[in-house]
Amino acid sequence: PGGPPAARSGSGPPGRKGGLSREKQEEVNRMEARLAELERHHRRREQELQGLLGQTQLETVAARRHHAQEVEQKNEQILAFRDEVEEMMVAIETLRTERSTATTPHKTPLT
Repeated sequence: PGGPPAARSGSGPPGRKGGLSREKQEEVNRMEARLAELERHHRRREQELQGLLGQTQLETVAARRHHAQEVEQKNEQILAFRDEVEEMMVAIETLRTERSTATTPHKTPLT
């Protein structure tokens, strides 16, 4: 008459057609609506996080490029400073040579 007991479980009071009771159907509807709301929230949050990830990756690339430029500028400054120091060392050595030559008595040839 009503089928096997497993087929009727959760179908409401015996003898009622149409499946779930009204209260159960309303509860299922509320749960489905809540699930749909949670899925929408999840998709929205996932899109936000994907946007943040993309933004962070762009910022990281820009920061690395900026740091590379700073390092290059510092290297150029160091090379310029080294060249200046080398020029000063040459100038000092030249002055020392000139000074030692100037302070050394000259021998005059005998005639």
